[in-house]
This record gives sequence, structure tokens and C-alpha cells, in this order.
Amino acid sequence: MELIKTRVLLTIAISSLILGTFTGEATDTSAEAPTPVSSISSSPSSSPASSPSSEIPDSLEKFITIGINSADEGIKQAQNLLEDSSTSSAVSVCLKQCVENFGYAVDDLKKALDDIAANDNYLLSEDLAAASSDVAGCEQCFEEMVGGNNPVAEFDKAVKFTTSHCLSMLDYTS
Repeated sequence: MELIKTRVLLTIAISSLILGTFTGEATDTSAEAPTPVSSISSSPSSSPASSPSSEIPDSLEKFITIGINSADEGIKQAQNLLEDSSTSSAVSVCLKQCVENFGYAVDDLKKALDDIAANDNYLLSEDLAAASSDVAGCEQCFEEMVGGNNPVAEFDKAVKFTTSHCLSMLDYTS
């Protein structure tokens, strides 16, 4: 159920961004609202960039939170599959890898939230790229060991999709 809610929120957020109408109404109001940020730096230095709209950092925070939720759901799904006695040993090896990689992605995405709060686009882009790379390792394991039949692929794709859109939004602010 949480995955469906996450997908709906992601679809609403993307649609709203495309239409230029992104507001707090398109988000999950049951979660605590993230702290807004007024400007983001484009390098590790402390000098602020030209002040982008506060909607960009707010949108980044919301997308990153969706990415964290997707990775957490991926961990749960992989753990459930690991407990299934019918799961082959090759698939189990990859599922264990995915649990580890999704955990790394969650860590990187949480760092990305801190980067927004610190107004640091440079570290933000690095942490977003790292999260995308983390989940790519899960996908790669299934391609190499099982021939591509990845039972948690939807979570890989959700995290990559989220990080890709966040990086695109960063490019927009540059």
C-alpha cells in the first residue's frame, strides 16, 4: 500500500512540476513538512548561488523523501523474498546485495537532505549520483548472476527515476 501511495505522490509531483503548479497540496500531508531552503550553493564553498525559487529546494526534499521510501520498500521486499524457501541461491545472493545497496542509497539520500539544508549543490549532486549508483549495483547483480530477472527492479527504477529528476532540477538551478 505504501508503494502505491509513493508512486501516486511521485506522479503528482512530476505532473505538477511539468505544469509549473507544484504546491504543498500535491504532497503527503501526513508526514512532517521539510524545512524550506531559500538558496542553494553550486559548489562546496559557502557562497550562495543566485536565489532559486524556494519551490526547487522544497521539491528536491519531497523527491528525495520519495526516493528514501522507495529504497526502504525495496529493502522490505528483498528481505521478504530472502525468507521465501523457494528463492534460489543465486537470487538470494543478489537479494542480499540489494538489501545492502538499498541501505547505502537510503544513507546517501539522507545525506542529500542534509546537503539541501546546508545549501550545497555540489555535495547534493554527489550524494544523488551515489544513491543512483548504489541501486545500479543491485540491478547489475541480477543481470550477471540470474540473467536479468530482478524481482526488486521496480524499486531500483524508482530510486534512479527520483535521483535523475533531482539532478535535472539541480541543472535547472545552475
